[in-house]
Amino acid sequence: MMKKYIYLFSLQSILLLSCTQPNQKPILVVDRDSLDIGTINFNDSARLQFFLANGGDALLEIKSVGTSCGCSEAYFSDSIINPGASVELRVGYKATDTGHFKKHIVIETNADTIYKTLVFTGRVK
Repeated sequence: MMKKYIYLFSLQSILLLSCTQPNQKPILVVDRDSLDIGTINFNDSARLQFFLANGGDALLEIKSVGTSCGCSEAYFSDSIINPGASVELRVGYKATDTGHFKKHIVIETNADTIYKTLVFTGRVK
């Protein structure tokens, strides 16, 4: 009988503690998912920016940032974003072909949604 009370007390304590501790998570918030950079000339370069913020209550870690081709590169200033803070993601693009284009930037983080894809489009004349 005593074992039963100890078990119930232990179970009740675990449930109570799990309800009182917040489930802290990072949340990636991006100022925009896509950007049209308009028309640029062949062999010209374009620079654009996105802002990445942490809308959660735990540290957000940017594990990697990749681009869809060698004609674009992405840079960010800090791989750890504190809750409520933001960083600038700078993207450079070199127009190596003419016509309309659509390029992707993939961000890997420690948030629940691990991958976030951003898009930029435009036209090269």
